[in-house]
Amino acid sequence: MIIFHFVLFMIIKFLYRRYFKMSKVCVICGKRPNFGNSVSHSNKKVKRVFKPNIIKTKIELNGKVKNANVCTKCLKAGKAKKIV
Repeated sequence: MIIFHFVLFMIIKFLYRRYFKMSKVCVICGKRPNFGNSVSHSNKKVKRVFKPNIIKTKIELNGKVKNANVCTKCLKAGKAKKIV
């Protein structure tokens, strides 16, 4: 039982370091990495990660200026006002 918990901990630690090292979550819409398959022409499936286009930038949020991770869709749609 102890070995199982240790192995589970190591897997979680590996996945955390690999995919969520830098925070890839948009503060506005909550978009985060999705997991799926890469499908080749011969229909072979390989696991992959779909990462959102996140930019760390200064935005105005609730009347305050702060550095935040925002996806480019939110910036383009005007959901977040970028401070230059």
